[in-house]
Amino acid sequence: MAQAVQSKAVARPQAPDSSELSPSEPLRYIHLAAEIERRVAGEVPTTVGTAEGQDQGADVAP
Repeated sequence: MAQAVQSKAVARPQAPDSSELSPSEPLRYIHLAAEIERRVAGEVPTTVGTAEGQDQGADVAP
């Protein structure tokens, strides 16, 4: 499954009519394929760059 998603991402630049995918879609497919591979390997999904559970907008000055 992950390889199929990756091959779709790679096929976009090679396709003569690349209008079927937006410029951001290949990157999204690569991220999706990596997430699928991680889950198959038994890794717990992680979110990168989020501030869940933190006090967003709180003052940092003492």
